[in-house]
Amino acid sequence: MRWDIKGLIGLQLLAVGLFVSWQLGLWQGLDDGVFWWFNRQIVNSPSFAEFVAFANQRGIDGGVALLMLAFSLRYASLAVGRERA
Repeated sequence: MRWDIKGLIGLQLLAVGLFVSWQLGLWQGLDDGVFWWFNRQIVNSPSFAEFVAFANQRGIDGGVALLMLAFSLRYASLAVGRERA
């Protein structure tokens, strides 16, 4: 197996660029917009508020975690040889 140095360096530069843009506050407008949109929806729509309350229960988080575990174990059971490593 050979290392893809160009791809590795490119992804590292992308990660540094995203981190620096976050530190400089370039994402703040988008973050504020999404936050206020969701809060406006919760206030104006009782059904959306109930959905958010339902989705934020621990049981739902546990179910999603079990589903991710099942997908991972299924993939591991299908992988053979070097792919499994």
